[in-house]
Amino acid sequence: MITRALYNKLHSLAIRQRFTKVDAEELQEAIRQTINPRYTVCLKCAQQLKHGQRIILNYLEQTQVIEDIPQVVEETIFEMAELPTPEVDMVEAEKVGCTKCGRTKKNKG
Repeated sequence: MITRALYNKLHSLAIRQRFTKVDAEELQEAIRQTINPRYTVCLKCAQQLKHGQRIILNYLEQTQVIEDIPQVVEETIFEMAELPTPEVDMVEAEKVGCTKCGRTKKNKG
């Protein structure tokens, strides 16, 4: 799936009749970014440029275009109340110990 902007860019490259060197490099980079990362084209050969255009047209026929999704405004639906902090009896905690943090029992009796 590609965005409408990318589709329009690729389609404009695929239907172009005349190519400058910059246009040919843009065609090559578009194919490298979307279809084949190792694609190279001779910037002077008309047949290779037409082949690149055919590659793009075939890709566009097989690919679905997703419409640009408008930005959703974030709004607070509900607010969560702060969780109460539990009161811990430190003396009792020291007697019991903890297996997770490795705290050992101080009073074994």
